Amino acid sequence: MSRPRPSVLLAALTVLLLSSLPAAAQDEGGDPVPDSEHPGSDSPEAVTAAQVRTRAGRRRAQAFLIPLDEKARAATGRVAAAIERVLAGSKQYDVIDLAKALASDAEPEQESKAGEGRRLLAEANQKFESRSYIEAVPRFRTALKAMHAGLSGLEGRELADATLRLATAQLLAGDQKGARASFMEAALLDPQAKLHASSADPAAEGPYKLARADLEAVPIGDLQVVTQPAGARVIIDGIPHGVAPARLELTGGRHIVRLERTGFYPTAELVEVTSRRETVYSIRLNATPGASQVNQLIAGSAEEASRGKSGERTARLADRFHLERVLIGSVRAHGLKISVMLGLADPVARVLLGKEDLLMTADGTDSDQVEVDVQHAARKLIAIDDERSAAQAAAPGAAPASAAPAPAATPYGGMVPGESAAQPPAAPADGARRAVVPGSAPRAPEPEDTGVVSKERKVAAPGAVPNDEAPAKPAAQAADAPPAERPAVEDKPAPKKKGEGIKGKSGTEKWDDE
Repeated sequence: MSRPRPSVLLAALTVLLLSSLPAAAQDEGGDPVPDSEHPGSDSPEAVTAAQVRTRAGRRRAQAFLIPLDEKARAATGRVAAAIERVLAGSKQYDVIDLAKALASDAEPEQESKAGEGRRLLAEANQKFESRSYIEAVPRFRTALKAMHAGLSGLEGRELADATLRLATAQLLAGDQKGARASFMEAALLDPQAKLHASSADPAAEGPYKLARADLEAVPIGDLQVVTQPAGARVIIDGIPHGVAPARLELTGGRHIVRLERTGFYPTAELVEVTSRRETVYSIRLNATPGASQVNQLIAGSAEEASRGKSGERTARLADRFHLERVLIGSVRAHGLKISVMLGLADPVARVLLGKEDLLMTADGTDSDQVEVDVQHAARKLIAIDDERSAAQAAAPGAAPASAAPAPAATPYGGMVPGESAAQPPAAPADGARRAVVPGSAPRAPEPEDTGVVSKERKVAAPGAVPNDEAPAKPAAQAADAPPAERPAVEDKPAPKKKGEGIKGKSGTEKWDDE
């Protein structure tokens, strides 16, 4: 039996392995927002994302995982499943639908062949409707040949319906043997009995029912489906059968095997299953250009997070899906153990909010403990995000967590936390921002922190003594008061007199907000 597909984006260094979480609030109504050529904080999609978050009180988020070696693939799936459950129950985040974001049509060549098959089928139907059954038969065969070559571009039960039309034309043309074989093939491609033979011609209803009954006596065969990368959805004759690798029992004969994986072009082929034998169907999926680019961004983002940073690649990955939070991770195998790195990034501010490093036994006997440890780490990172947001909201004059000003030169831009407005940030070349230490309590803004405006005068915390300077006298103390009458530094400064303005100020006192 095939295992359930994790709902977190998994990536290899060269191959994208992914599936998607359902989004909690995907359909906001209105026309879709076109992607900007250089998306930034003021781009249409960023503004739309901010409006969605404001209405729902949640941030758009997604998790991305990368196995760093071949042996880590299975463990990566277990880690992904654990993170999925945390994000699915999160009240802070709206997890985007990756399947929708990376959905792709068939390859252009397949679409072209499918279109040619539909055109030839229409010509065959015209002959059939004119009761020219003998002429219609070869036309149906030609149409089916083109449709077989373009199966990936077909929808629903198009091939089964065309096969049923061929069988009906053969029946009405007097080819009983050929009609019987075609009715059997149409019935095999229609396991849910959705076709109505009478819609082609009332004369076809009886033979089609007989063909379905004959299928019950056809021996069963085994079909093993293997895909590279693994994890593709397996759809046999329109019915989902889990994910690859998969081992299935099917009636002997030709079946439509369709494989779908987000970020890859779908593929479909007619596969002959031999009765009482095993048939192996193996195929390598072709990644779409967009998925290949995302794959590189995931690898780069994981590398940034491993260094305790959130830089250009994380910002570009967030831009690709209009995210406000990115949970990035990597998994590496160490014998019977695995090491897991998880980081939570704010790509708008380019800050790694927190990072967790885990080392766990993963020999298949401790799946519950792996799940518990991974979920605990994910929840800890989300809690750090909550504490940071709460601290910023409580800080006087602090800007909202997601409202960082963005210079036009960078996609997400914004001032580096820890730098004053008067001095440009001395950031690394990749634009990485200073990371918040995981698990640390939020600090009140220091003079150089974001939110403290740099003036041309010094600003000190109340009660602090500037270095190399004498203690400042209170605002209300007369300038010519004798030294013996001056209060001690520890004493509270007297309240400011009305109308005094800035007279007598030394520039080191605490100023009221107004």
